[in-house]
Amino acid sequence: MSTTATTRAAVDDPDEETLGIATLAWCADGPDALMQALLGGASDASAVVEDLWIIHDHGRMPSKDSRVLTRLDEAFAHGVTSWGAEPTDAGFRSFHRSLARWSDRMRGLPRDDPDGLRRLLTHNGTQWIITAKHPLWPTQMNDLSRRRDWATPLCLWGQGDPTCLTACANPVALVGSRGCDDYGRTTATTIAQTLASDGHVVISGGAMGTDAAAHWGSIRARSDDATQPSPGRTVAIFAGGLDHAGPQCNTSLFRRIIDAHGALISELAPGTIPVARRFLLRNRLIAALSSSIVVAQARIRSGALNTAGWGNELGRPVYAVPGRIDSPRNGGCHQLIRNGQAILLHSTRELDELVRDVHGTHAVHSIYNAPDRHNGPDMRGECHDPTTPSRLAASKTGPASEDAGTTVPPERRLNDHAMLVLEAIAGCAHDHVPASVDVIRHHLRRNSGTTLDTGRLLSVIGGLEAMGMVTFHSGVVTASTGSRSDRRDPESRRRERRERH
Repeated sequence: MSTTATTRAAVDDPDEETLGIATLAWCADGPDALMQALLGGASDASAVVEDLWIIHDHGRMPSKDSRVLTRLDEAFAHGVTSWGAEPTDAGFRSFHRSLARWSDRMRGLPRDDPDGLRRLLTHNGTQWIITAKHPLWPTQMNDLSRRRDWATPLCLWGQGDPTCLTACANPVALVGSRGCDDYGRTTATTIAQTLASDGHVVISGGAMGTDAAAHWGSIRARSDDATQPSPGRTVAIFAGGLDHAGPQCNTSLFRRIIDAHGALISELAPGTIPVARRFLLRNRLIAALSSSIVVAQARIRSGALNTAGWGNELGRPVYAVPGRIDSPRNGGCHQLIRNGQAILLHSTRELDELVRDVHGTHAVHSIYNAPDRHNGPDMRGECHDPTTPSRLAASKTGPASEDAGTTVPPERRLNDHAMLVLEAIAGCAHDHVPASVDVIRHHLRRNSGTTLDTGRLLSVIGGLEAMGMVTFHSGVVTASTGSRSDRRDPESRRRERRERH
C-alpha cells in the first residue's frame, strides 16, 4: 500500500486516540479553550474521557480531594502552565463548571461500546476525522492559538478527499454575501476559476450566492481528465455537523465538490445543528485555513466582513472587490477598503500577487540582520506558540525578552526592510493615516523606492509584533506605546539606518 493510501486509510479508520479527541470535541460542543488546556496537559485523550465518565456516573461534581478531580485539575494546570501562564482560582472555578457540562453531554454517547462510538462519531462511516497529530492536518489552523481568547479545533470532521487540506501552499478564501447580484456572482466565479486553474484550492462556506459561485468556479476549472486531483479542488466549511450541511439547494454542489477531489469539513460532531452563533465561529476556520482572503461582494452587515476581520487578526492579506457606489450590495467591500482593512483588488490580473507563498513553512521570516549567536532571539514559529485563554491567566505573557547581558537594543539589529516598515508606520502616524498593509506598501514605494510583496511585508510586521514593537489589529499596524519605535520621527530613523552603513 502506498504512503498516501496508508494515510487515507488511517483517516477513514480512526484510532483510539482520535476517537478520544473526537469524543472530547463532542462534549465541548464547539471551540473551547478550557478543553484545549485540559487536553494539552493530559497524558492522552482516552484518559480524560474515562474521567468524564466517572463524573457522569457520579451524578454530580466530585469533592475537591477526590482522585478524579485531582487528576483533571493537575492536567488542566499543566496545560495552562505550558502556555506560559498560571491558572487562577477563577480559572479553576470556570474549569469545574465546564467539567459538569462536558460530563453531562456524555449521556448522549454509547458506553463500553467502541464500535457504537465509532459509528456515531463517523456517522456510520460516512465521515472521516483528523486531529492535529495527523499528517493531513492543515498546520495553518494552529495560527488560531496566537490569541489568548481563541481556540483551535480539537479535530475536523470531513467528507471527500482529506489530502486537499494540505495539497496547496496557498489556499485562497473567497467569500461574500448570500444575496449577491450578477456582478458579484460573475466576479466570484471568475476569480475562483482563475485561481483553481493554477492549482490553488479555493475555500468558502458552502452557502448560497457568493460561496456557491466560488465553489462552482473552482470546479469548472477542472481538466477534461476528471481523475486528476488538480485543478478544481475546493473546500466548504460548515457551521454544524456535516449531516446538516446546507442549504439543501446546494446538495448537488456538495456532491460535485466531493467528486472533484475537494472536501466538506466541520469542527462540529455529527448531529450538531447549525445555529447563528456557530456561523461566526465557522468564519475563523475559513480565515485560518486560507493564505489570503478575497471578499467578492458584500453588504455592510454581511458575515463576510466577519471573515475579513478574522483574516486581519490572523495576518492574512484581505482583498476586496469594488463595485457600484450606489448599490448597497457593494457597501461592505467599500467599507473594508475605506477603513484600511482590505486591499483594493483592481482586476483578476492582480491574482498572481494574491497567491504568493504567504505561509511557506509557517515561520516568521527573520527581520534581523545576519544571525547573531549571542544576541538574536530565534523568531522561528514565534507567531504560532500556543497561548492561554486570558480568563485563565494570572498575568499576560509579554514579548520575548532579550538574552541576559545583551545591551544592543533590538531596533539597532533590525534589517533594512524592518527599519523601512517602522519608518512607514511612523510616517502614517505623522500624517494621521491608518497604517494598513496597502498604505504601508505605498509609503515604502514613495519614500524609499522599496517594493515588498504582501506576504513578505506581513512576515516583517509579524516579526515586529512578536518583538512587541508594533501591534496589528483589524488590519491596521500601530507602533507599540512606549517603545522607541513610536517616539522617533521618520527622519531620525532614516539617519540611524544610514549611520549603520
